[in-house]
Amino acid sequence: MDWLLADGAQPILGVAGATAAGLLAVGAFVLRRRADRSDNSVLAVFLSDAGTVLGALALTVAVVSAALALGVEGVGRPLWLVLTGVGSAIAGGLLVWRWRGELATQANRYRSVTPTGAPARRIVSTAWEIAIVAAGGAGLLTYLGTADHRFGHPLHWILAVVGALLGYALGIGAVTPRFRLQSPSRKP
Repeated sequence: MDWLLADGAQPILGVAGATAAGLLAVGAFVLRRRADRSDNSVLAVFLSDAGTVLGALALTVAVVSAALALGVEGVGRPLWLVLTGVGSAIAGGLLVWRWRGELATQANRYRSVTPTGAPARRIVSTAWEIAIVAAGGAGLLTYLGTADHRFGHPLHWILAVVGALLGYALGIGAVTPRFRLQSPSRKP
């Protein structure tokens, strides 16, 4: 288990993490495109939120992988890549759980949520509200858990950003599809 806490450049693990980050980024792009095709529906909100989760995870894994490949002290430990992998798996599990629990049984997930005869209303996600709170808490806990002295330096800030991004992804994954209807737009 000493390899988890080893410092120094480990380019093979860095490339493996970068590959995972690339796959997550492609998944985020595909989900965003699919959300655009089913515009103004609960499914579009879910797909857009899932794309946001995958995008945040891709950024998190990319930062840790770059630090691992370059041998950045502290951040470039395999432990952080393992933790981001576990966080990614949990976020993926939350998305599958929300899909199976909320959307798989709804026959109207593809339909627009604007009632017939009402002015056109746009559906927007509000999952980011919960995700911001989760990101703040996770970032603070990561910072406090890694700070081993009284002053902070960029290493702890980077780790806090990694924790915040993971918290943001987990926050959205836990509550999606959370949405509201915007007020109808008035044409001048």
